[in-house]
Amino acid sequence: FFFFSKRTPAAKRDSFRSACDFVKKDTDIWKTWTALQCELGKKPARDGGSCVRCEAGTYNDDPTAPDCTPCPMGQFARESGSDRCEICLPGTFQNQTGSNTCIACEHGSYQSGSGATECVKCPYGMTTLSVGMKDVSNCVCGQGWFFDKTRELCMPCMEGLVCPGGGKDDPQSIPRIL
Repeated sequence: FFFFSKRTPAAKRDSFRSACDFVKKDTDIWKTWTALQCELGKKPARDGGSCVRCEAGTYNDDPTAPDCTPCPMGQFARESGSDRCEICLPGTFQNQTGSNTCIACEHGSYQSGSGATECVKCPYGMTTLSVGMKDVSNCVCGQGWFFDKTRELCMPCMEGLVCPGGGKDDPQSIPRIL
């Protein structure tokens, strides 16, 4: 607010009044000059006068930010309008930024940590029975391999035998004659 005294020149008073009249009358113009504050999970629309939801895979946790931020690797935002990213859980990973999902570890790999950007391959000759495994203990000998209890590792099947694969305590994993 401006207070005028009798000593304020008339021209100055008139210019202040004109400015106040402009602010009251032309709000759609001057509002574009100020930073629009949006709710969390939203960003200013292109028209500058409204807010739109952040796309899936992005987030906004700052009401004054001009745009949404892509989720970092190892994280995701499943829904549009997110104000934060979620961390990929064990058994999954994400190696791209701006993702809306995590990817299950493939057969033959696992991931025990959260927020991973890749999965860990099972030891040589081992695989997993399904995708999304969370621990090396989920790795078993693959078909054509058997678990050698003396060496504590999977070994290739010897010629003339059938090796169905399996874990070290799995009786079905013992090599058999054709």
